[in-house]
Amino acid sequence: MTATIVTTERLVVRGWSDEDAAQLVAITTVPELVQYLGRPSWTMEDATELIGLWRRVEATLGITTWACPERSSGSLIGYCGFIGTNAAWLRQGLVEIGWLLAREWWGQGLATEAARAVLPLGTARVGTVRIISKCNVQNTASEAVMRRLGLRRVGLVRRPQDITVLYRVPLVRPVTDSRPPAGVGGGRGAGPECRMRAAPVAKATFGG
Repeated sequence: MTATIVTTERLVVRGWSDEDAAQLVAITTVPELVQYLGRPSWTMEDATELIGLWRRVEATLGITTWACPERSSGSLIGYCGFIGTNAAWLRQGLVEIGWLLAREWWGQGLATEAARAVLPLGTARVGTVRIISKCNVQNTASEAVMRRLGLRRVGLVRRPQDITVLYRVPLVRPVTDSRPPAGVGGGRGAGPECRMRAAPVAKATFGG
């Protein structure tokens, strides 16, 4: 019995069962999807290892990448959730929100529906400063999901093999002004001013 994490109008976001591995393999054999996976189509061994990884991540982090069955049929159509970033050019400790849907379910707003449901779970668990999202710059559909979630575009990371677009939760953190409060040293105002400054997410230089 797998635990239900959250239910949306058309989806159930739940934990993984061993039986999900075969459907994951079937989902990832579509060429249009494989081009954005960053790896060949998954084998049963790949899918089984990933399910094990996602379970371990949840045990450690409290959130993970979860299975997403279609609500009315119960059929697995993809996944959505969180995992530690695998990008060496990002600073350590960042958590990515991501999603994947079977090809026949594209264009129906389901990725947005799933991601919108789980994003508050991630921010509640690890805070907004740590959550990012990224995709290949040619994956305009995923980038559109990021925008619909209200994420902020940080820029492009250009590498020899590809160009990645990077988004983040629009978090700002307070930085106390060093000016003295009113009445101390001639400063104006009612006290220390608090400005807002975005926390850094990457070690790379953005070109977009």
